[in-house]
Amino acid sequence: MEVQDSHIKGMIWLKILWGLGIFLFISFILWWYPFFAYPIWWQKAVRMGKSWFYLPQGWRGWRLRWIPFINFFIPLLGALLGFGAATSWFSTSTHPFALIFSLVFFSLCLVVQVLSFGKRKKQQIDAYWNLHQQLGIHYTNQGKDISDADLSHLTAFRHQNALREADQRGKLLRVLAERAKMTPLSSN
Repeated sequence: MEVQDSHIKGMIWLKILWGLGIFLFISFILWWYPFFAYPIWWQKAVRMGKSWFYLPQGWRGWRLRWIPFINFFIPLLGALLGFGAATSWFSTSTHPFALIFSLVFFSLCLVVQVLSFGKRKKQQIDAYWNLHQQLGIHYTNQGKDISDADLSHLTAFRHQNALREADQRGKLLRVLAERAKMTPLSSN
């Protein structure tokens, strides 16, 4: 009887550990993608010709090599974690349910990745275009004639400099969020 009680207690602890693992994993992906791995898509935008996208100064060396590699394995780890938790929590006859549970965790990783990368990319695009509109309005109000190409180059230069300064102060994401929310000056 004592052996069975210790086996039941062991199973309960195993279920608690799987639950703790899932909690820690979800906490990790909610931190990793939006606050650490976001420059991956910014780098893709630069490669596609959007040279005004700012890449953080720390986005070199080991980060450039390891973060895409780690991002590839995070959804796979999520699927394994989901499968292991489902087989631990439910009876062994529910393996199809365990596969579904693992696919849910795999999909959760991909959804968090796409949403957080998309949010950071949209912030950078909005910050650029808000600045572009502000500069256009400023030069129009001054009566200066500036070509679209010159305005785009000036906007890219100021956008890069503002984000570089914020990056050096360690406030890149805060400044980017503020600049993305700014509204252009009225043309009155």
